[in-house]
Amino acid sequence: MDFLNNFLGPVSNATMNITSLFVVFGVAYALAGHYHATQLYAGGIALSAFVMLLPITNTKAGAFIDINLLGSKGMFVALITGIFATIIYSKLENANITIKMPESVPPAIAQSFIAVIPGAASLLTFTLIRFLFTFTQWGNAFDFIYDVLQVPIQGLGATLPATLVVLFFSQFLWWFGIHGTLLVNSVVSPIYAALDIQNYNAYQAGKSIPHIICSTFAGSFETSGMILGISLAGLYIAHSARLKHTMELTSVPSIFNISEPMTFGVPMVLNPTIFIPWIVVPLIMTTISYFAFATGWYHTRPVRLLFGPHQLFCKAG
Repeated sequence: MDFLNNFLGPVSNATMNITSLFVVFGVAYALAGHYHATQLYAGGIALSAFVMLLPITNTKAGAFIDINLLGSKGMFVALITGIFATIIYSKLENANITIKMPESVPPAIAQSFIAVIPGAASLLTFTLIRFLFTFTQWGNAFDFIYDVLQVPIQGLGATLPATLVVLFFSQFLWWFGIHGTLLVNSVVSPIYAALDIQNYNAYQAGKSIPHIICSTFAGSFETSGMILGISLAGLYIAHSARLKHTMELTSVPSIFNISEPMTFGVPMVLNPTIFIPWIVVPLIMTTISYFAFATGWYHTRPVRLLFGPHQLFCKAG
């Protein structure tokens, strides 16, 4: 395991764990094309603005950036930064508020001077935002976004409405190509972990299991059935040969609740025909499952489920 971690660990750090860097540059590059601005410079400026917002930890050993902020936790900041940094840059460039060089200057050099004023304005805006956040209770934009998402969800508690809100945001983000499960779980995992412990303590004491909503419920009843159902249905009723072949590849991962091959293979991402069922069906499945437990339709008794190295408990039939 040490060898695998040392050998393969850098792969995830260089790909999934820096997704926000790709996002901020990609959003800026595409948006600058929409505004007919210089795309490469706009992407570079947005990337610099994003890095500028990152909180830096200074120690005796040096200065460090938490790599988690470059992954899913920084996704919202990356999207917002990519959009607004590019708008500022593009508006100024299109308004010809730039440094104009004589015609004798080579075009490549002259083009780089065009980006100076728009880029400086964009970076100045974001360094001001970074500086203002130092006077707040959050200290930086990343913690602010995290708390804005976390506090409302925590306030709802372990209720069906809270679960549906969490699931809605997860599916909504997935449709845009953002790993919604990973992002939302960074907020709700502490809540579910506390509920798991309460269920475990009740089981150990021989008492009734208090919570329907817990990690086991979320993992078993929210989306896993939908993903597997789509795979199996696609194998038998799909008219498209491409879709049938895709389902052959995704059916086995779907058994293990791995949805990425289907999400990006069908694809679900940015597919307008699938948007409504992609969001609504998991909400319906979760609601039915919840009331099946709550009304006793499923016989309620403690069931020990082995989930990795931990034993999780919830009301199950």
